[in-house]
Amino acid sequence: MTIGERIKKRRKELKISVDTLADKLGKNRATIYRYENDEIENLPLTILEPLADTLQTTPGYLMGWDEMDEELNKIKHDLDVFDAKVSFHNLFNQIIKSFGYEVEENFATDLDGDTTVLFENNSEAFEIKEKSYNELLNSCFSFIDFGVSKLISNENRVKSNFFVESFEKKSQIKFTEIENQTNIDL
Repeated sequence: MTIGERIKKRRKELKISVDTLADKLGKNRATIYRYENDEIENLPLTILEPLADTLQTTPGYLMGWDEMDEELNKIKHDLDVFDAKVSFHNLFNQIIKSFGYEVEENFATDLDGDTTVLFENNSEAFEIKEKSYNELLNSCFSFIDFGVSKLISNENRVKSNFFVESFEKKSQIKFTEIENQTNIDL
């Protein structure tokens, strides 16, 4: 959504006419239409802030910065998932090693043009399609992700006095420190 589209959308949500908005900003109606049609894209701060106030929103919303924050949060989430998958991949290879196999990924290309993974132990060596290996890896990751989500869901949480008592003790200690520092009887 463009700046102009956000201005127009917000103005219509608030049922403000173009003339009313123009009067509040000290502009003419043609200028407001030019804002809404993105003919004027670089709004000066002297207009942006009063415009946001009049439209009961933020300059960040009008400029699309809020959308950028959402997109950055999505990218951060995707990177966190990728990092978790890489860590899990390394752990998965360690688990396979604990069964006595060494794993070498991207080992070769089979007759179908697919990349293979080499499994090797003291008595045998064999290749499997990397696609099958990755499917198993992703299935295990998804299963563990689902299991952890289920485990920490509200239905599995228990009430414990440990955190309540610990918080009360910390609060009392902090309260006592404040009382001692101010020398005031509370």
